[in-house]
Amino acid sequence: MLRKKLLFGCIVLSLIVSACGGIGGPRTVKIVATLPLEAVEGQGIAWTLVQAMKLALEEVNYKAGNLEVKIEVLSSAEAASGAGASPEKEKAHAEKAAADPEVMIYMGSLGSGGSKISIPILNRAGLAQISPTATYPGLTKPGFAAGEPGIYYPTGKRTFFRVCTTDDMQGPAAALWAKDLGFKRVYIVQQDDSFGQGLAQSFRQTAEANGMTIVGTGVVTQSQTTGLEKIVTDMAAQRPDLVYHAAFNTSATPLVRAMRAQEVKAQILGATLTESNIISELGADAEGVIAILSGIPTEQLGGDALAFIARYEKRYNTTLGPKSVWAILSYDAMRMALAAIGKAGKADRAAVLEALRKTQFDGLAGRWSFDENGDSRLLFVAGLQVKDGKWQSKGLLRVR
Repeated sequence: MLRKKLLFGCIVLSLIVSACGGIGGPRTVKIVATLPLEAVEGQGIAWTLVQAMKLALEEVNYKAGNLEVKIEVLSSAEAASGAGASPEKEKAHAEKAAADPEVMIYMGSLGSGGSKISIPILNRAGLAQISPTATYPGLTKPGFAAGEPGIYYPTGKRTFFRVCTTDDMQGPAAALWAKDLGFKRVYIVQQDDSFGQGLAQSFRQTAEANGMTIVGTGVVTQSQTTGLEKIVTDMAAQRPDLVYHAAFNTSATPLVRAMRAQEVKAQILGATLTESNIISELGADAEGVIAILSGIPTEQLGGDALAFIARYEKRYNTTLGPKSVWAILSYDAMRMALAAIGKAGKADRAAVLEALRKTQFDGLAGRWSFDENGDSRLLFVAGLQVKDGKWQSKGLLRVR
């Protein structure tokens, strides 16, 4: 009789263990990546990020410690062109991830506007979020808009992390570089969202504190490609020697064309120009254009980073060029996510969050961790210039 009871107990325990995926809970977890993907795979910055994440997973056989890891990639693109993210899709994807108990980490959003939507939803669910590219300072730091950053964290606890250098570092770096290059009169072309506002605000403050004059400001939308002549007419009247483009790369090429058409000779300095096709589209008119890059230029990377670039380019049959910085950030973001899941050792969101806060990570650009705000402690801003039809590094820039 005792033997039968023991046998029955073992069968019941076996069924329970099988149903739960083993003692200690499920052995499979999920990472969701939400980015505005172009219809053609491999085209655009969002695909660069996704492919880097997938490579990081492939290289560890989709495992983090003793856990199996699945990835679900969702497109938040407004349209097939991938020009901008849809707020409705950002919200729907975040809610879907929050409701799925398998999901331990949410990778995204690409932009700061999308992050403003997703952060509160994921925060209520206690779900860790890592963005490789959302740069608006107010997502994690006070002093940029009323109520920020607290309004994004209804639980009072931080769940959002990012590996990129924020705009309050990029803007000053651009302004100090402009001063070092001798520019004095600056016209700002600013995108009408948190990304453009954050960049323009931090650039303006540093520029004016260092004796430069902001002679005017023009406002563009996120995907604007037409109607820039009015801005350029105002620009021409102000006679700037530099135009600071605090906007996505979409408007960069048509802006330069409009400037050249009206014979505005001012130099252009942009925050996202290296992500555009400005060289192939403008040809000789792109010569001399300068840009900010939130990372380390390829020429100054160490052996591990260069080896990663070679693996990426072979795996996806492409050339990264200036996009290597975004690939590196995304690859390291995924590796940090896997390290945190492995350290937690179980499918538990609270444990993964705690591991993210405490993990010291050896990344391709150096050893780093997240600070109390959720920002990376490893910050780099570089300058580049188009010379002989190619982007060439001008080295790392000072940010203060």
